[in-house]
Amino acid sequence: MGHQDVRLAIGIEALVIWAVRDQCCDREIPAMFEAGLSRSGGDGVAALMRRARLGRRVDGGGAYAGRPSSLHPDAEAVADALDRLDFETKQLVEDQARIGEAPVWSAGPQALVPVAGGTGSHVVVHEWEPAPAGVAVVNGKAFGPDGRLPAGSWCLRRDARCDGTLVETVHVRVSYCPVRAEPPAEYCEFVNLLYRRWWRGLRRLQRLIAVESRPLLAHRLTPFDLCAQPWVRP
Repeated sequence: MGHQDVRLAIGIEALVIWAVRDQCCDREIPAMFEAGLSRSGGDGVAALMRRARLGRRVDGGGAYAGRPSSLHPDAEAVADALDRLDFETKQLVEDQARIGEAPVWSAGPQALVPVAGGTGSHVVVHEWEPAPAGVAVVNGKAFGPDGRLPAGSWCLRRDARCDGTLVETVHVRVSYCPVRAEPPAEYCEFVNLLYRRWWRGLRRLQRLIAVESRPLLAHRLTPFDLCAQPWVRP
């Protein structure tokens, strides 16, 4: 009869949230940065200082200062894997873990909303544009398919042709309220870029913890199933 794995099955996102938010495995010594020490230098000084700050075991030497380690070994494995991410990705993954959720993303502009003016009312733009087909001027009066156009709603514009002759065209006054996409396209692009960086960071953490680190003691990682682009509709 095979050995039954009784460890808690958990996804990589939930594991990182537990390690960072609940176990506080991401705490650092500010003085380490002031002294200019590398976070993951080849001599391991940064890692040793961080472990000492948390009361973690250093190089397998047992408890720190005679006290048992306060950090769960599985959280320590997560912290070691986080240290192997690039700085920006590490900060993003840790920030989202403290919040306890994935970064926001956007499927694109959801609606067109009127542009508001300075007093809170909608902006109204007035312009002149060539009259549509069917508008003609007779005896100084303009007529359209539905009858005479009101005074002030139309005008005659004289434009010069290439040969120097003038041509008169009827222009009508139009009014409209400009609209904008909400949320803006730039915002959608930015948040989706952050989501993709977060997703790639967790995918790398999954491999680092599952393949390249020591086995977890109390947790068992489930297959990586986070959606890479949730804003793409099937």
